[in-house]
Amino acid sequence: MDTHRVLIGMSLFDPSGLSASLTPTYWHQDGTFEGFFDHTAVRSGRDDFWTVDAAVSYRLPKRYGFISIGATNLFNEEFKFFEIDVDNPTIQPVRTFFVRVTLAFP
Repeated sequence: MDTHRVLIGMSLFDPSGLSASLTPTYWHQDGTFEGFFDHTAVRSGRDDFWTVDAAVSYRLPKRYGFISIGATNLFNEEFKFFEIDVDNPTIQPVRTFFVRVTLAFP
């Protein structure tokens, strides 16, 4: 199985502490997927697709951290993708919104 991705990240930073990021990612996966028990070829497949992640952040006063609001797979792109590590997914299969607080103590 071959999996390739190309990220094109763009970020804007304002002196007020606001920032925004937009990350389109091109994905390509091509391979033959084997059965878990008998290791016979189950099927061959491929898919090429784009996902877009976006976030808006605010830097806390005195650089004590960030508060971020964003989305992964912003346009809810449907795709066929074989995930090798299901406990730690590389890509979100559906649009996901998040709020993140990152603190930095001196």
